Amino acid sequence: MTSVPTTAGSMNVRGRERSNATAAGARVGSLLRRSAPWLIASALAFAGLAKLNDPTPASDFLVDLVSVRSVGLVRVIAAVEVALALWLIVGVGRRAALLAAAAAFTGFAVVHGWASGAGVATACGCAGAGTPLDSVPAEGWIGINAGLALLAALAVARPRDRATTPGARGGGADGPGEGDST
Repeated sequence: MTSVPTTAGSMNVRGRERSNATAAGARVGSLLRRSAPWLIASALAFAGLAKLNDPTPASDFLVDLVSVRSVGLVRVIAAVEVALALWLIVGVGRRAALLAAAAAFTGFAVVHGWASGAGVATACGCAGAGTPLDSVPAEGWIGINAGLALLAALAVARPRDRATTPGARGGGADGPGEGDST
């Protein structure tokens, strides 16, 4: 058995590689923390405004799913989506808003799973009428909603960098530094 001698230089290279990987991971985490709320808010605002503009497709989906036509319920859901989008954009209590968004998207995925299992063929009306998204099947919406729920959860779970977050002490999800726009 032969051993490969290591030199101080090779150890430094490995240390630098590890340090570079850690720095890259921190940059990705920072990008996730900063961009996720905007991506999620965009999806919520788009869907909510589309349903406020024309609640009929989503109401038709409800008829096929639970035999209830409720334009009012669709408008309430749409208003909540828009309000949640605004909450994410404002940034106050952003972690709580991300948790609410994760719960909402999880609920949407469950509804689409239910629709898929029930054989509902009607487009959900999630993005309004007359868009290319009308042709997305329930299974596609399950993936979209589950992905957005996961993105929101990851943005909440990503620990803050104590050195760069003003006032952060670590530990709690709603500690000092919460509500900053990063």
